[in-house]
Amino acid sequence: MTIAGLGGHDRFKNQLEQYSKKIGVKLKFINKWCPYAFYTLNSADYIIIITGCVSHELVNLAKMIDKIKCIFCHKKGLCEIKKIIDEIKNSNKILIENEMQNKLQEGRCLEKEMK
Repeated sequence: MTIAGLGGHDRFKNQLEQYSKKIGVKLKFINKWCPYAFYTLNSADYIIIITGCVSHELVNLAKMIDKIKCIFCHKKGLCEIKKIIDEIKNSNKILIENEMQNKLQEGRCLEKEMK
């Protein structure tokens, strides 16, 4: 799973990348306009937008790519961003487990119909 962090302070980058690597999430951090911003945001599964530390251009770009993927963080603290990353990872894990259960149930239903 890939998460794009949009905005924030330069000092967050290394700490957030280490943390996300530790929990098994790929993080791309963008805090100012760059040529590869569109590609990075487009390829991410989720986009965390730190609202107090990001340009309007980047926010508009993220919304244009996919509003559903955007998660707005109104607090600038590192702990708050880590909490959001944890929530995304845990919710994604639950979704995957539910999909697997649904597929198992569908397979069982198909077996019953074939008998």
